[in-house]
Amino acid sequence: MITIDKAIGKTFISGPLAKTDIHNGGTIFGIIYYQYLEFISKTEVRITNKVTFNRGMREGQYSKEKEIWVGACSLDSDKKHIKCNLSYMNLKKTLYVDFIDEETLLCAEYFMDDFNGEGKVFLCSTIY
Repeated sequence: MITIDKAIGKTFISGPLAKTDIHNGGTIFGIIYYQYLEFISKTEVRITNKVTFNRGMREGQYSKEKEIWVGACSLDSDKKHIKCNLSYMNLKKTLYVDFIDEETLLCAEYFMDDFNGEGKVFLCSTIY
């Protein structure tokens, strides 16, 4: 059975993510970034972004680093995962979190009322 206590006070880092655009001349512009998932308390969770590479997308980097998702986490009613309800501006998403092991999280991420989730893996920041 999962517990929130295993995550409290820890920060987990995603694998590399990218936001890209192709210019009319064929050049791919983009940023590479990582997401940081922080379990601040038994009820508070936050996701921030850190850009590590930028090719021609200064505005994209600025908006991605300014994007901070905040919300609450709780043990879901089936006690199989932690459910995080997050918001940023007028956007909302839900993150369902389960531990693969002590250092690795497997997540299903759903935006707003979209029923097509995306998978993400987060590693505990202490192993970096």
